[in-house]
Amino acid sequence: MFLRLYDRINDREEDYEVSVQSYRGMWGTIDEIIRRHHYSCVGYIVPEINREKHLVTIRWVENQKQVSDSFIEVHECEDYLLDVFERNIRHHEERRRNRDEFEEHA
Repeated sequence: MFLRLYDRINDREEDYEVSVQSYRGMWGTIDEIIRRHHYSCVGYIVPEINREKHLVTIRWVENQKQVSDSFIEVHECEDYLLDVFERNIRHHEERRRNRDEFEEHA
């Protein structure tokens, strides 16, 4: 598995080897890449998963509440890691639905 940073503004494309094979470890590496390149990041949007290509695309939200032009792809992602991504996305969507329903009834 490796991460690839795409930075359209600075015309940069860099690969990063990932020594850890865990979900948390991978996010730690992503956070490190974002800090190293001084991107503003206030949060992440829901990752895009391509199971056929074993690829996950990570985009983040900048200070001005806009999605960054830069993004990171997780290449050669193991099946179990894709499962973790999908499970976390479902969990996030369920929490959002529950929050929206709660706010409607409040």
